[in-house]
Amino acid sequence: MSVDNKKSYFCRYGCGMPIKFSDNQVSASGLKIPLNPNGTHHDCANRPYNRRRQQQLQILKPEKKWQINPCKYCNQSITFDDDVRAPSGKRIPLNADGSHHECPNNPYNMAKRCR
Repeated sequence: MSVDNKKSYFCRYGCGMPIKFSDNQVSASGLKIPLNPNGTHHDCANRPYNRRRQQQLQILKPEKKWQINPCKYCNQSITFDDDVRAPSGKRIPLNADGSHHECPNNPYNMAKRCR
């Protein structure tokens, strides 16, 4: 593998990563492909194509957390996360710190304490 070691190159998109080029790693258009120092393809996250792709994915990807609402029994701020569910499939209310909200005023919790 022929590598041009005459100059030190850095990624032009500002990630600060040193890159190198090889005569054996050429694109379909004939341009040399930037490589990481270990020889793998350098796919910079700051590259305009990757930035647009990230923005599109964020638009398409639904938000996992729901907005913060007051609990209907105690008015404490709660939220929901699509990944935190009861075995029945219902979302479990969470405190702002992510812990389960065990509302002392919820009739279900009050009945559970009386048993």
